Order: sequence, then C-alpha cells, then structure tokens
Amino acid sequence: AIGAGGMGDVYRALDTRLDRTVAIKVLPPAFAADADRRQRFEREARLIASLSHPHICALHDIGSTPEAGPNHPANAYLVMEYLDGETLASRIARGPVPLDEALRYARDMALALDAAHRQRIVHRDLKPGNVMLTRAGLKLLDFGLAKAMDPDIESSATAPTVEMAAVTSPGTVLGTVPYMAPEQVQGRATDSRSDIFALGAVIYEMVTGRRAFGGESPAAVASAILSSEPAPIAASPSLERIVRTCLAKDPERRWQSAYDVAVQLSAPDERSAIADDARPSRGSVLPWAIAAVASLIAVIMGMDAWRDRHAATSAQGFAPGGALSFVVPPPPHGSFAPSVESNFLSISPDGSHVAFAVLDRSRAASIWVRPVASHEARAVEGTAGATSAFWSPDGKSIGYFTEGKLKRVSITGGNPVTICDVGESTGQAGTWGAKGEILFASVHGDAIMRVPASGAGGAVEFLKPEPARNERRTVGPSFLPNGRQFLYFAGLADETGAVMLGDLQGPSREVMRIKSYAQYVDPGFIVFAQDSALLARRFDAATGQVSGDPMTIAERVNGFLGTAVREFAASFNGVIVYQSHVDQSRIASFDGQGRETGTVRKEARYQALRVSPDGRRMLFDRADPRTATFDVWLLEMDRDVETRLTSEIGSEIYGIWAPDDTIIYAGTRGGRPPQLFRRSLASGADEPLSPKGFGIQVAPDLAPNGTSLMYAERAERGTFDLLTMSLADRRPVPFRASPADELDGRFSPDGRFVAYTSDESGRQEVYIEPFPAGGSRHIASSEGGQMARWSRDGGGLFYVGADAHLMSVPISLSPLQIGKAVRLFRPTTAWRWLDYDVSGAGQFIASVPTQVAAEQPLTVIVNWPAAVSRTP
Repeated sequence: AIGAGGMGDVYRALDTRLDRTVAIKVLPPAFAADADRRQRFEREARLIASLSHPHICALHDIGSTPEAGPNHPANAYLVMEYLDGETLASRIARGPVPLDEALRYARDMALALDAAHRQRIVHRDLKPGNVMLTRAGLKLLDFGLAKAMDPDIESSATAPTVEMAAVTSPGTVLGTVPYMAPEQVQGRATDSRSDIFALGAVIYEMVTGRRAFGGESPAAVASAILSSEPAPIAASPSLERIVRTCLAKDPERRWQSAYDVAVQLSAPDERSAIADDARPSRGSVLPWAIAAVASLIAVIMGMDAWRDRHAATSAQGFAPGGALSFVVPPPPHGSFAPSVESNFLSISPDGSHVAFAVLDRSRAASIWVRPVASHEARAVEGTAGATSAFWSPDGKSIGYFTEGKLKRVSITGGNPVTICDVGESTGQAGTWGAKGEILFASVHGDAIMRVPASGAGGAVEFLKPEPARNERRTVGPSFLPNGRQFLYFAGLADETGAVMLGDLQGPSREVMRIKSYAQYVDPGFIVFAQDSALLARRFDAATGQVSGDPMTIAERVNGFLGTAVREFAASFNGVIVYQSHVDQSRIASFDGQGRETGTVRKEARYQALRVSPDGRRMLFDRADPRTATFDVWLLEMDRDVETRLTSEIGSEIYGIWAPDDTIIYAGTRGGRPPQLFRRSLASGADEPLSPKGFGIQVAPDLAPNGTSLMYAERAERGTFDLLTMSLADRRPVPFRASPADELDGRFSPDGRFVAYTSDESGRQEVYIEPFPAGGSRHIASSEGGQMARWSRDGGGLFYVGADAHLMSVPISLSPLQIGKAVRLFRPTTAWRWLDYDVSGAGQFIASVPTQVAAEQPLTVIVNWPAAVSRTP
C-alpha cells in the first residue's frame, strides 16, 4: 500500500507480463456494484487512457476482480503509471516554491490541461495533492476521473461528498473546496475554465505558501471563493496578473484556454518580467503588465476554416457554423492604452489584423499590429506618441495621430508620411474611405474634418454640429464600405446623443438615439454599445433605418459614457475585438508602515479621493457600473454614511473641499470637456467657475485660506498647464506652463509653496515652487516621483516613487529646506495606489486597484452572429 483517499486505496505492484512496476488504484465497492456507473466509468476511462502527454500520468488498464461471495464483492481497479517522487502538496508544506521552479511546474500543468481539454476531458479536481513531482518531471494524476466516476456530476447542486483535504475529512469525487471554481461551489455546470481557476489557485499556493482562499470551515472557504479576492502576490506583480485572470469569478473573464496560460508562463519576455519583479526595480513608472500576445493553435486553424467558409457567405450575411472567440493579452512589458477620448482599437476591413495603442513601462505610447490568426504582435515603427489609429481600405497601411499631426505608414515598414496638421493629437479619431478620403475629429472639437489621404490641399472643416438638432459636437466618424456614407456620433445639448448617417455628397440623417460610437458590418448591421453591453441591430444603409430587436454580442464592453467612446472595433466582414474589463479598486486605510488598518469602501470603480481638513469626512469619485460615468460622493467616516453629491447625466470628478460648506469639482455639461463648478452642499446649487479655456480643467487644490484655486488645464498643444484663480475675481493666472505636463498642484499647509508633478526632465518628478510669486523651484523627489501630498503639519512631503514605494521627504518651510527622500513602504498590491490622501499623523487613505483594465486581455470574436442572443 502506498496511499489512500476518497477515490480508493493505491498499491504499488508488479506487472508480471511486461515486468514493470505499476500503481493500482482499487476503487470503492459502490462503483463495481452499480452497473450503469461501471459502464460509464469504463467508457470514460478508455477515453482518458487515450491521452498521451509527458505531464499526465498514464492510465494503462482498467478491470475488476471476480465476485467471491456476499462478503467479497467485486472491486473495480485502475492500473496506472507508477511515479516515484512526492506530491506538490508535500513540497508546499515545506514552504513556497522558488519562482523559477514554480513557473516551470505551472507551465507544465497548463500544457497538460490543454492536451486534455483538446480531447474534451476536464480534470475537475486539480489540486497540489494530484500533482506528482518526479525526477522525470511533473505529472498530473486522476485526470478526468471525477467526471468518470459520477454520472450526475454536472447537475449535482448539493452533493455532500466533496473532498475537504486539509480542511476536513476526505470524501469523494466532486472536487476539493479550496480549489473549486465558483460555478463548482454553486453546483452549476463546469467546463475547462473551471480547471483554469483551479490552476490559478495551485500556482498561487506554490509561490506564496498559502492558499488563495482560506477559512476555518468548508463553508467559510466556499464563501471566500464566491465573494473575496486573495491577497496579491507581492513578489511578482507580473505573475499576479496572470493568476488573477485565472481566478476571475466569471468564467468569461478568465483565460479562455490553458494554452493561453502556458504561453504567458513560457514566453521569454514574460519570464524575464516575472524574474525582474522578484528583484527590487528602478526607474519604472508602473509595474506593467502581463505577458506576450498568444492565442490557441485551434484559433489559427479556426481562422483558416472561417476564411474558407466566408467565401460562401449566407444570405444572412455571416458564415455558417459557430462563433470562435479568443483573448489577446497586452504585449510583453506593456499595457493597452484605452482612453476616454478616443478608441485605442482598430481592425482592418477584412478582419485579418488588429491594431491597438500600447504604453510601455515608461508610459510611452505607440501602435502595435497583430494578425488575428497569429500569436505575435509587433510595434509599428514611426508611431511613437500615437494613442489611436485607423486602417486604409486595403488593410496595408494605418493612419494615426501624433505630435499634432495626422500621419500614415505601411504596416510592413517604411517612413511615415505626414498628411496634415491637426493641432491637438490627443482625443482624435479617424476613418479612411474606399474613395481615398479621410475623416477625423477631436472629441473636444466642433466639427468633423475632411482631407485626402494623399494630404494634397490639407484638411478642411466638413461637418459641423447642427444647431437645429441641438448638436454640440460631431465626432467618431466611421466609413461604410462604399466610401461615401459614414456613421458618426452627435453629442446633444441635453447630454444625450445620436448615431447619425452622413454622406460625402448629401445631408445627414439620424439613425437612432444612443450615446455610443457605432460601426457598420456587412451586409446590414450596426454595432454599438448601450449601458455596459455590446449590441448589434439590423441596418439599412439606403434608408438609414434600424430594424428588429438589439442582439447582444457581449454583456460588457469598456468605455466612457461622457464622451460616447466605447472600446470595440468591427471589420466589415464581422470580426469584432473589444475590451470587456473595467478598472476596479477599493478604498482602504493604512498606517505609516504600510499595514492595512481597515476597509473604507468595498470594490467598485473609484478615482480621486480627498479627506476633509478635520479628517472626519472624505470626498471620492465613484463610477456607475451601468453607465461608467462618475459622481462625487461624500463619506462621513465616523458614521460610515455616504451621500451622493452629484447626479447629472455627465461625469463629475475631482471634488475638493471649499469654505462655506461648498465643494469645487469638474463636471461635463452640454457635451463639453470637464469644466469647474462650485456646489453648495446645503442647496445643491451649482456656480460655474471656469474661465474660457481650450480643454479639460480639473482643480486639485484650494489654498488653505480658501481664496486661491489651483487648477490644471489642457492646452491646445495637448499637455497640461497649472494655473491659479482667485475665487473673488475669477481671473486666471498662469503658475507653471511648459511643453511638458504639469499636474497635481498641492498647496503647503501655510499656503506659501506648491508641490506638483512635471515630466519636463523626461520622467515624472516632484517639484516645490513658491506661491504666488513662482519662479525659483526645487526638485523634491529622487529618481522619479508623482502624487505629492503634504503632511498635515507641513513638516514633510509624501510622494509615490518610480518603483511604487511611498516616499517621505522632511521639509522646513521657514525658510524652505528640503531633506533627503526616504522610503516608507511599497503597497503590498499588484498595482500602485490610484490616489491617496493623508488622513492624520502617519495615516493614509488610498484607492487600491484590484483590476487595471489596460492590463487585461482583449476578446476577439470571429463569426459573431452565430453567438448573439436576442435582447428582451
């Protein structure tokens, strides 16, 4: 005997025919006594025996002993490969597995799962106890036997026979609670993605030495799986992102195949990133994200089959057969660059290539291109600084905006060609028609511009808002295949909007009232977003009318209702790529050593926060999950009572405290960019504060005496300047303006100095400058920094360093003397704080990310009409 468990006793034995050592598992008598179960078991076991993979324990034979009487019933047994080694559970019991070793084990497990999943076999009980570590390598045990041994496993919602290894006494077959996916815990149907959840839990346990989900009882563990998130893998934010995607509660938000996980873990660049994470980092602005771009081999094969089918498109306008979907992670050491101002995604008209904007570790943007039927993406030379792009009709070139210019470049290489000047590059979106025309517009501009793709003659103002229709802006143009008609979005004065059908040779007409950019798909669909869902409707380009009920393509698509930008792109032949993930965070309190002392607000989508001068209240921005628009909320921390202060249709953000029971915030009105308002907390009445400006205005601080407002405004060149304004005369006065970004100005407690962030040196640094005179400034950060916050007594300045550590700088204000910056702590999370404030002596309140959408994968759907459902 060499082992025992809920699935039977295991013996080492000699196969006398082949003279080899084997393992025999004798199954519980109930399996041999039940003829239906035994027949199913034998059928499934034969399928499992067909698996041949170096990391799966081989199943040699099955059988049963003769029945020898009432007291000696027949026993069913398995003959398996004998493995000499130890279980992963035994190895973890000695402590966390070193990172390189853990990555190797994790990759081997993922490859083994992928091999089985391709044969439609699901493990359903992956755990450290079912993983053997041998001299020949890692082996998975009991593959698929849980399903084989229980014919009712799919429908069992309350089965009492779950194994509670190391939690309670062992039982049988349905799984082991700490590694169960939420759908298993809830008794719902499972599939290969349930194994991916278990894989994430096992990887987590390997590298941390503790379970991802713990509790004092099985019920507590199950509750944790359904409702909580494990503590981050502090040693490796890159690995943390891979594991967090495995452990998503919703199967649709996990990696969609074990092969995807294996590629993440085996890509050289990603392994380097994970190794780098294990060492102290220097000079990185953010611990940028996961892995190399990857997709299933099956996806590549599926794309070939799809192309063959597409040649014989049906009368409904899409290929027969099922839809095909897969995920596209960000490139190595980078993240996607979604924006509330322009779509970072674009797909070629024939659906063969996807282009997307990417930020590298230094937050420099560029355009990358990836063939849909490939696992590799590459940066397009010459696109530095670009955050949006669009395709030529033949799919061989892209147009993009950078350095205040519209340019085009071949995706196969060559020098970029400047088409025209556009002024501000940020927030631009364009479309390239079949007749050689380009239309483009800024999300903050008044008109759609028109220019030949050759650039001859320059851009001309083409389509302005129509006052008779209460239009405030016309943006987001997207050509139809004929190169003459185009869809665009019209923002209306009442904060709503409409999708319009434009014509290069005629008037526009309204298609439908919806606040979303839209795109056309042959032979007659319009794709758009409503609330959080990605939808499609039948569309007649001749009449400009939609018909039929909306069809749901995806339940969630990221975007920003305030600007109508939604993160999706559609080819004319119906390949769709979209970003379903949204930023998520929670608000928590911390002491001076970085220890979390309490949860202030549970997970949602937060932005800025500001603690009141008396430390008893807090303002914070929170998004409505349905519309993605933000409102300013007030929290009375002593009572844990929150009040929504703004509720307009647009977004209201960056609330700060002002005298006389008022707050100042930035809000969108009438389709315009955020402008400044002062609101009475007693009456709710608003008072506009903004001087006439070009773009976005946000106010990070008010002087301690309540008279001078510090605000940031984006200039026409596309970067932010810092200005001040007296609340008495509303006269703007430049404080710091340069071609660089100057942001986040904060007054010292005595009001005589301002700390702010500037990237004038090529990286973000914290500076201190006298107020109101300005002029002589001093650098306060060391090797990069941002998000400066003064201590309450003015004796110090805090900031977030380039390596994500919270730093402290001793300060003397009379006269100004700046000490040496010292590290306090690095937040034990996968990402740096989104925002924070000083709540007291050595106490902080911070918005802690739990998911960064830019670092999550995209989803690609091929033949999407086969997957849509009618929306009630």
